[in-house]
Amino acid sequence: AQSQPWEFNGHTETARMIYGVEDPTPLQYYLGKKTSHGVMRGMQGKKLADELLKEGTVMAVTECDWLIQRFFETKPAIRDVYFVEVRQQVWDHRKLTNSFGRVIEWPFDRFGDDLYREAYSWPLQSDAADLINQQGLIPMHHWLKQGKMYTKILAQVHDSLLFNTCIEEAYDVALAFKGWIAEPIEYPAGPLSVPVTFKIGKTWAGDHEWKRLPSREEFNEKIKEIIGG
Repeated sequence: AQSQPWEFNGHTETARMIYGVEDPTPLQYYLGKKTSHGVMRGMQGKKLADELLKEGTVMAVTECDWLIQRFFETKPAIRDVYFVEVRQQVWDHRKLTNSFGRVIEWPFDRFGDDLYREAYSWPLQSDAADLINQQGLIPMHHWLKQGKMYTKILAQVHDSLLFNTCIEEAYDVALAFKGWIAEPIEYPAGPLSVPVTFKIGKTWAGDHEWKRLPSREEFNEKIKEIIGG
């Protein structure tokens, strides 16, 4: 969990473990990523097959069942520890609290798979959203306003912020954002500092990505290249 994005890719590692290969193909990487996301929502084989079909990938339910089975074989603690602990908290308190103190409650909901699926994914999803808001959007808003800067925050997209900026401010914005987001979050197993990646471009999709923030010179040269191209 403490590895940096240029050192370790969790989805690549998941694909390696599922398929037993050192260098997963793009399809294996994609299926490993979709399986990982689906499992954390309590997804079964049929639901995973339906989700893949929506994105143009046809797989039999039995193949999707195998992907999920392999995932749990390689990462049994998710099912045998994390899922069990989440269900126990829901049974005992009918609520969960995330790392930022936000609470979700199910005072009248019937215990069952639908409730548990929501509960499995909520702590992780809500932590990601609260992190980007509390340690990203809010301090960046005040910092930009106090500095009377040209840069504007255009959108919060669950686990990322989209800025409209200029070459004179872009690197300072990236540096400030990285500093606030990197503030450690306290978890039962210890503090976790969430790594940050960066994209720049003329559109929302971005034309270039860095897993690690480069030097100011490299950053600005790439901006000039994109603008000039």
